[in-house]
Amino acid sequence: MLVVLTYLVCLIIYLPAIYATNYAQKNSQNRLSFDTVEGTLFSGKAKSASFGSLRINDLNWELSPFYLFLLTANIDVTGGAVRETEQIYVDGNMKLSLLNPQKFTASNARIMMPVKPLLAQVELPVTVVASGRFRLDIASMTYNEGCQQLSGTGNWLQAAMNINSKPLTLGGFNAVLGCEASALAIQISPDNGIELDAKILLAPNGKYSAKGQFTIPNNFPNEVKQGAVYFGEAKGQGRYELNIESN
Repeated sequence: MLVVLTYLVCLIIYLPAIYATNYAQKNSQNRLSFDTVEGTLFSGKAKSASFGSLRINDLNWELSPFYLFLLTANIDVTGGAVRETEQIYVDGNMKLSLLNPQKFTASNARIMMPVKPLLAQVELPVTVVASGRFRLDIASMTYNEGCQQLSGTGNWLQAAMNINSKPLTLGGFNAVLGCEASALAIQISPDNGIELDAKILLAPNGKYSAKGQFTIPNNFPNEVKQGAVYFGEAKGQGRYELNIESN
């Protein structure tokens, strides 16, 4: 019996990582994919991991064996390049429930990602090309078929936009992260280049909304001022309402 138990433990410890990544890929309905996987279930790496249009290079993970006895996968993850502005970077801890795959927690996590491919997926009333990098610092988060608890901050670093071929430098944006009725809530501070004071909600079903107000400075091109009305009603003195919702 002891020999069999020892064999099973060794089998799990040295299980090739490729079996785990293939299982994860299959259960994500092929939305998640891995390239060139090496190592074991407990200490592995992949040349890249992709989810939809998002790609992380040089992904590494360490899985704690102890937490498996608690039916939890406790994973430390690092990947990407922190100084490469066109790449995603991740560093943090995640715990997944083996009994409830929809539930996970994250802590002490830092995520950085380029703005352009993210905003390209958002339907806007005018042509907008954005640049810069989003940074998310997550102290703690609990997700279970929706956002349940979140403590963290967000930043848009070196923010810039090209609206209808007119370039604009916006500086930086700061936000507080939280949860609101199962949606991820992003409360943007008005201390930015267009005095944007808004709340963005990202629902579990992929729908989103952005409501608040912003200002178009007098030195911005007229094309930008004319395009601003597509985001919401003009309030006078360069102020505009922001009111965007996905279909």
